[in-house]
Amino acid sequence: MISSNEPGFYKEGAYGIRHENLILCKEAETSQYGEFLDFETITLCHFETKGLQMELLTPVEKKWLNNYHQLVFDTLSPDLDDDHKTWLKEKTKAI
Repeated sequence: MISSNEPGFYKEGAYGIRHENLILCKEAETSQYGEFLDFETITLCHFETKGLQMELLTPVEKKWLNNYHQLVFDTLSPDLDDDHKTWLKEKTKAI
């Protein structure tokens, strides 16, 4: 099943800002406790960090974003020319 993961900020009566990714729910593992599922991100586009307040992110959230941005760069950059690769590298740099 494909779902949407949409963290965001909404100001009542004014506007909303949302980052959105599609995620695939898939079988992960089976253990003595049962069958478990996992999510795989299938939409690969950088998150615009200019809209983030870094001081509000937890270390776990920062690590997730850095790992996600590394995945975006590693997956997409081989198909880009040098100019676009440089642009993507800047957009996906670690925070």
